Amino acid sequence: MEQVKTQIKGPIGIITLTNPPHNFMTAQMVRELDEVTRKWSKDSAIRSIIITGGVDGIFITHYSIKELYDAFKIFRITPKFLQRLSVGFSLFLGSFLRLIYRAFPLGIIMEKLFLLTPLYGLVQLERIHRVFKRLQLMDKVVIAAINGETMGGGCELVLSCDFRFMADGDYRIGLIEVICGIIPGAGGTQRLPRVIGTAKSLEMIFDGIVLEPEEAKELGLIHRVVERDRLIEEAMTLAERMAKRPRWSIRGVKRSVYFGASAGLTWGLESEKANFMATGFTQDSSMAFEEYLERFNEGKRPRDIFEDFRKNDNIVFRDK
Repeated sequence: MEQVKTQIKGPIGIITLTNPPHNFMTAQMVRELDEVTRKWSKDSAIRSIIITGGVDGIFITHYSIKELYDAFKIFRITPKFLQRLSVGFSLFLGSFLRLIYRAFPLGIIMEKLFLLTPLYGLVQLERIHRVFKRLQLMDKVVIAAINGETMGGGCELVLSCDFRFMADGDYRIGLIEVICGIIPGAGGTQRLPRVIGTAKSLEMIFDGIVLEPEEAKELGLIHRVVERDRLIEEAMTLAERMAKRPRWSIRGVKRSVYFGASAGLTWGLESEKANFMATGFTQDSSMAFEEYLERFNEGKRPRDIFEDFRKNDNIVFRDK
């Protein structure tokens, strides 16, 4: 079943992320997002994009813990020096993949070949960075219509959007990776400080803090809290207005704001990817993933699991 559904209304493209019942982000979802955004980035008729969740009360819960666990599992049984070598290689692989990706169809072929090797986790990570960076660079205004829970990779996705509207309700948004034994790996360590500042970002990331809609608005993480039934309507109103802006001006402003004022973003992302891989090899992350999956399979809500983790509820990290 496809996880990314699209609709075009005049100059507005609507992306709905649908992976019921929990709307976890997955490799399939990212792959479909890659295909859609690559196609739309070249379509001058589409002038604005809205991204929303297709499950009631959930934008993206977080990236699938099961997929992360499986991606890192093969590396955990390798010697320590090979793990360190893989972390260093992630920097090279990212640069290599970006280089060959420009040469279609060679880039696609090479990427598929890498997916058949133990390096497939690195390829998936590079792909999610490519998609999120594309959202920031394309000549279209991208609006996140956040219809509910938005943690981890979901929060990183909305951080790559230009506007963030969130439905009012009993929902949470934030980066919860550290309390699960890893770090944000899809741009969170780089984009969150650029939105709310370094001090608040460190507090949120270190402690796995998730915010209610009004709290997120006060902090500047989201632009507007909207009545749940009016979320898409409000997003469409903004999208229609932004669609009337000159697209080259939109492109120029986005590139200037996102990258002109912070030339270190690219290297920051590279560093983040390497550290994401390094933390994924640890016993801490393995233990946290297993604990999460056990509790999730017992029927616990993801946000309640992470709240337990925050309180160190029977969680003792062992890696030094």
